[in-house]
Amino acid sequence: MTSTSKSDILIVGAGPTGMILAIELARRGINFRMIEKRKEPTTMSRAFTLHAKTMEMLEHMGIAHHFLNVGIKSRGFYFSFQGKDAHPTLDFTKLDTDYPYVLVYDQSETDKHLREHLDMTYDVRPEWSTELIELKQDGERCRAVLRRADSSEEEIIEPTWVVGCDGVNSFVRTAADLDFTGSKYEGMIMQMMDTSAEGFEGSDDWVHYYISREKFLLVTKMPSGYHRLGVSGMGEAEDPNQTRRELFQNLIDQHVEGTTLAEPVLERKWEVRRRIASDYRNGNIFLAGDAAHVHSPSGGQGMNVGMQDAFNLGWKLALVASGKAQRKLLDTYSLERMPIGKQVLAGTDAMHDIIMAHGRGMEDRMQLTQTDGWHNNTVSLISGLSYNYRDAISLAPELKLDNGILPGNRAPNVSLQGETRLLDILRHPRMTLLIAAQKDADNRAMEEIAAVVSARFGESIQVSVTEESEEFASRYGTYDQPHIYLIRPDGYVFCHCLLTDASLLLDYLSDWLCPASS
Repeated sequence: MTSTSKSDILIVGAGPTGMILAIELARRGINFRMIEKRKEPTTMSRAFTLHAKTMEMLEHMGIAHHFLNVGIKSRGFYFSFQGKDAHPTLDFTKLDTDYPYVLVYDQSETDKHLREHLDMTYDVRPEWSTELIELKQDGERCRAVLRRADSSEEEIIEPTWVVGCDGVNSFVRTAADLDFTGSKYEGMIMQMMDTSAEGFEGSDDWVHYYISREKFLLVTKMPSGYHRLGVSGMGEAEDPNQTRRELFQNLIDQHVEGTTLAEPVLERKWEVRRRIASDYRNGNIFLAGDAAHVHSPSGGQGMNVGMQDAFNLGWKLALVASGKAQRKLLDTYSLERMPIGKQVLAGTDAMHDIIMAHGRGMEDRMQLTQTDGWHNNTVSLISGLSYNYRDAISLAPELKLDNGILPGNRAPNVSLQGETRLLDILRHPRMTLLIAAQKDADNRAMEEIAAVVSARFGESIQVSVTEESEEFASRYGTYDQPHIYLIRPDGYVFCHCLLTDASLLLDYLSDWLCPASS
């Protein structure tokens, strides 16, 4: 039996990437369905790091506290090269963010919190045991065939848009005829276990990297109280009676003394891959997360970048789906996120060459950590704070003032007047038009612009007026007349101009947003 229905948006995959997209659509009142072919959530996760840009995203969504209550605030990565006394580090504690650390938090728990937030706040849940078995585009809509694992029935739906958040073996990517190319790390296997590591003296506020010529070992304390161990370069046991715990024990004995591993509570292994899609979009079909890019686990960026893909796409898709923005806004998704994916691949390659370049000498690999700018550049990249969309935004000179934050850069949180922070006035699902002025500025012109913007674009833009605090002026610039920042819902600056150039700003907005319905 076959049934047919329509839904505006179909999200395929209910991992962290799909969940972030679902939440971003739900908080804007957009109709969608989210399917997942697994019959239930998995506990076999492997990611365990939440980086600063991801934490800023979660705070914007109002859910960062769930993760902070349990997660371990790690200073960063501590390197130990076998036979060497030096211990380079990647220290995240000096980052320009409210989250200057790596938050250690198990991916399965991340999944759980996102699911619970979606359920309790928006009464939306994934459709488990539901598989996409056919996908085609037909003009303005897609045609998708779904099958439930517990039934022979098929369902045909006709969404306008489909987003593949369905992982490295993405069915959506294949159906969209998008290539997924790359060749590095072929045959490299990562093995992982969670277990008690009695006697381990490594500090809990570092993720420890132990590097030998042929193997790599990671050890970190998890919020569960267990230690997570990750290994590459370790083959199968020569003795069929030797357990995996014993293999891990032999390896840890080569690096640290007095550590005894208990029987594991979780084991997993997977092949390290390096791939990126030829595009993140084909017509009305989009890719996000591992469906669009997969890379070395070095630095723990994969889950973070995927969630940020969804955060970028969510507000754009919501605006277009609700008729509040032009369809060409969706063109900016690939334009902005593909360069980020390529930078992540390059960055993880560089990190991989230090910690998992098996067979390469210790001296050569240590030397990579001593190059000029290595520490600051690597920390900035891994945290996600250095990623920007400057090259993807084309503006008139009057809309990208040099004194302040450049369009395409993230809008860092600063204190405003009193106890208010910038993030406090950005924590909503709309664009923010922020008018900033010195203390004695004439309010009339600012009020007039605010009224025009509200009348023309309605609920698409929230207008805020602030008096420049000392911290705001130092970061966002100060002028002898009011100036305007247009800040996107994902926390990046869209444009920056003087109040006297507001007409140019309105023309720019009209090119992207639709007029508010009367």
